[in-house]
Amino acid sequence: MAILEGLMLNVVSKILEFSVEGVKKRSNRNERTLRVLQGLGLASQQPESSFESIYVHALIEFGIDRPKATLDFFKRPQIQQAYCDAFEKDDPAILYNEANKFIEWRNIGGGEYEVSINHRDEFAAFTLVFHEMISRSRTPAELQDSGKLDQILRLIQEGNQQKIRAKNIEMIQGTLPDQLKAWFKTLNYSIQTYEKRTTEYWEWIVNVPIRRRSYDRILVRFIESQAERIDVEKLRDQVRKHDVDEGWLVASHRVSPSAIQEAEKDDKVECYTFDALLDEDADFSRYFKWLENFVLKRQIHTDYISLACKRDVIDEESKKKQEEEVYAADQGWIEGYIDRWLDDPCKEHISVLGEFGTGKTWFAHHYAYQMMLKYREAKKKGLKRPRLPLVIQLRDYSKALNSESLFSDFFFRKHEIPLPGYSAFKQLNRMGRLLLIFDGFDEMADKLDR
Repeated sequence: MAILEGLMLNVVSKILEFSVEGVKKRSNRNERTLRVLQGLGLASQQPESSFESIYVHALIEFGIDRPKATLDFFKRPQIQQAYCDAFEKDDPAILYNEANKFIEWRNIGGGEYEVSINHRDEFAAFTLVFHEMISRSRTPAELQDSGKLDQILRLIQEGNQQKIRAKNIEMIQGTLPDQLKAWFKTLNYSIQTYEKRTTEYWEWIVNVPIRRRSYDRILVRFIESQAERIDVEKLRDQVRKHDVDEGWLVASHRVSPSAIQEAEKDDKVECYTFDALLDEDADFSRYFKWLENFVLKRQIHTDYISLACKRDVIDEESKKKQEEEVYAADQGWIEGYIDRWLDDPCKEHISVLGEFGTGKTWFAHHYAYQMMLKYREAKKKGLKRPRLPLVIQLRDYSKALNSESLFSDFFFRKHEIPLPGYSAFKQLNRMGRLLLIFDGFDEMADKLDR
């Protein structure tokens, strides 16, 4: 731990330095994170499998734009030791025990830490990032079920789960480059050791299987800005330089017409938005056709009547009902409430309750249909797409023993969605690409696992 203690001084110093510089230059969080890594001589945002590497990367990812008091807490030897023990013993429960010892920061060091910081939230937030770094450092086969971690985090946070998730949504889901690499791994593409990250782009070489014991080498370049013609030309030069089979230019959201025209000149270069690349292996058109037929056959699109809803406002401390809010025409009916809930980064799940025959099933399919139309329109116009709405009629899966068998049946039998396995569904959901709508939950709630 002595080596790590010395390193922590430099890590905290670099984080604070580039946090201030980034605000002055208006650089985004990814750029600042990269600058800190480069300033410390770390070549990649991918940590090695050692505790030291994972902890340092976690502190950098977590620490950008956070106050010095927060960073100083996580450089303390006893805090590091708690995370080290949890890592080496593969037991997240250790962190819960240590949280109770260290959570009152103002009692450490004679009150040198800021009282304004929510200590418990920061401890739980860093734990999320720490375990995300463990996941990044491991192969898919080495990753373990996070259920135990979820339980520990809930204990640490004591009811503040929504606040943590809202504050760290990007850390939980990962940046777009992280999501892209995770998607490649889900597709069983192996990523070579070559990796280059600058303030303009991220670049890797991946091996794409084409048949048994044979694969294509693809140079992938990800950019956050709109893809332009010059970006395609630069990628073409890199394809020749690295002598790979193809080059893929992946833009976060936008591709210019000139970039598409330039890519069409060369069969070794492809140009995608992130959404379009996902479409190559996650085609939901058959499901959309089913949803459309369901709605049109029952004339839900013409006969649906907007519903009002009410929400009980509960005091978090006393757990008692304080008041009742009604969402009618002036609030956009229940659709308006769900729209606002969906736009809230700290959302988790929502339950629509009502007696038999009050219209819950029609509402579920009506809302999914409207989202599907928005999704199609966004895809047609090349806009960022909303979540993909999946209506799961639970009464059709009465024999499902667990969530995996339920979703596998939904994707591969009922709708014949050509996903490359159940893991692809989990990755899409983790990236925030899906909206899962369960209809008839009360009919089989006791048969489903968490």
